[in-house]
Amino acid sequence: MPDYEFLDPELDAAIIPACVAERDSLGPTQPWVDASVIEQSVYQTAYNLAALRLGHHSLISEQEDVAALHAETVDDLESLAFFHEVSGLPNKRAFLKELDERIAKDEPLAVAFLDLDKFKKVNDTHGHVSGDRVLKDAGQIIQDSIVELTYHSRADDFIAHFSGDEFGFILDLHPRACKNLTNEERMAAVKVKITNEIYKYAVEHDMDQLGLGVSIGIVEYKSGMQSQDVIGLADKAMYEHKVAKGRQTS
Repeated sequence: MPDYEFLDPELDAAIIPACVAERDSLGPTQPWVDASVIEQSVYQTAYNLAALRLGHHSLISEQEDVAALHAETVDDLESLAFFHEVSGLPNKRAFLKELDERIAKDEPLAVAFLDLDKFKKVNDTHGHVSGDRVLKDAGQIIQDSIVELTYHSRADDFIAHFSGDEFGFILDLHPRACKNLTNEERMAAVKVKITNEIYKYAVEHDMDQLGLGVSIGIVEYKSGMQSQDVIGLADKAMYEHKVAKGRQTS
C-alpha cells in the first residue's frame, strides 16, 4: 500500500488492513493498482470513494476500475462546480464563464437578471420541499418562455440559476434568433412572457395571494463593454423593476 496521507484517518485505520489483505489475495494475475502511474489525488479519491461505497471492506483492484471511478468522480465534481443542485441549471460560475467567452468574441447578446418576488414567504408558508419545486418550475418556465420566442433552432440562449430565488440568462440577439424583431422588441417580449407565465403559475398553485411574481432586468450588451458593466446594468434594471412594482401594489 503506498504511503499516502488519505482524506479520513479514522476510515483509513479501519480499511487499510482489509485493503492489504485483499491485495495479497489477488495473486499475480490481478495486480494491485500501481499508484506510480496514477496521480496521487486520483488514488486518494478512488481509495476513499471505494471504501465508502463498498462497505469499508472491499477495495478496487484493477487500474481500469480506478480510472472509471475517477472519471465518474470528475463528472460529479464538475456537476457540483457548474450546476445548481436544486434546479439542475448552470450556476452563476458557469454563467460568468459563458458571458466572458461571448463578450471576448463580441457576440450580439443581452443579459438578464431575475428575482422571484416573495419567494421567502412562499418558502415559509409551504415549506422547503415546495420551495425547491417552485425554483425548479421557475427555471423551466424561463427556459420555455425564451424558447417559445426564439425563431431559430440555432439560437444560443443560456439560462442559469444563481442562488436561492435568483436567476439569469444570456439572450442571443443574432438576427437568426430575432427574426423580424428589433433587439429591443425581442428583449421586451421575453420579459413580458416570463412575467406572465410566472403569474399564471402562481395562480395555478395558489401562490398569487402570497405575492409570488418575478422582477426582471434585461440590458443589451454594447461592443466595448466588460462583463461587469453589463452585469451591473442588468442588476440595476432588475432592482428598478422590483421597486416600480412595489409602488404599484402599495
